[in-house]
Amino acid sequence: MNKLILRVMSLCFVFLGANNAFAGDAKVVWGELEKFTDIRSSFETKEMFNQRLMKEFNDVFSGLAKQLPSDFTLEVNIYDIDLAGEVRYLSASGFNNRIVRGIDWPKISFEFVLKNDKGTIVAAGKEDLKDMNFLNQRRIPSGRTSFDFEEKMLQDWFRNQQREHHLASK
Repeated sequence: MNKLILRVMSLCFVFLGANNAFAGDAKVVWGELEKFTDIRSSFETKEMFNQRLMKEFNDVFSGLAKQLPSDFTLEVNIYDIDLAGEVRYLSASGFNNRIVRGIDWPKISFEFVLKNDKGTIVAAGKEDLKDMNFLNQRRIPSGRTSFDFEEKMLQDWFRNQQREHHLASK
């Protein structure tokens, strides 16, 4: 019985150590939000929406960076976002709605730099992502963000970068 407990405890330490070995860091820099293509809110003030948008996208990039080795840093400079759908102003009801249709796909433009613990650039690039098939793909919302389509697009990009060995992976 004691041997079984020791084995279980050793496995726990191994798994805890493995989880900590992959927890890179993300640093996100934002361009001029006023110049972004479409980051309009349907129900919040502009300031509240912009703060929430930045926080949630920062969380998405932090979540992606956690899949990197712990000594890596992902630096991202976001300079444009076009959210899925479009805001329709419905003055009769007093509310605005973001209507999501297949012709209003999500887009995000950013530059990234991946550095190791010595500050050496391991990977870098400029991305203009868009997902024209966003309504026809299976997605499971993470619960971290209210921008499900954009988060899925970034997760797919990150997974493809790792698969093609442009970004460090487990």
